[in-house]
Amino acid sequence: MSTFQRVSGSTEALEAGPPWSVGENEVRGLFGEEDWEVEKIDEIDVMRDELYKDSRERWRSAGLDELRE
Repeated sequence: MSTFQRVSGSTEALEAGPPWSVGENEVRGLFGEEDWEVEKIDEIDVMRDELYKDSRERWRSAGLDELRE
């Protein structure tokens, strides 16, 4: 499963979507108590990672300061 977590920015940007913000605690709350094993494999800082260089300005103009995948 891959999720985006809107970490910091304007209130409107944090609540906006898609993609909707889904944090690690929410994933663990939904799946961790069942027969699922939840393991965080990686975390990417979208605003700094080279893979996302073409979309950074779009996220910033939407009011986000920090976004993690």
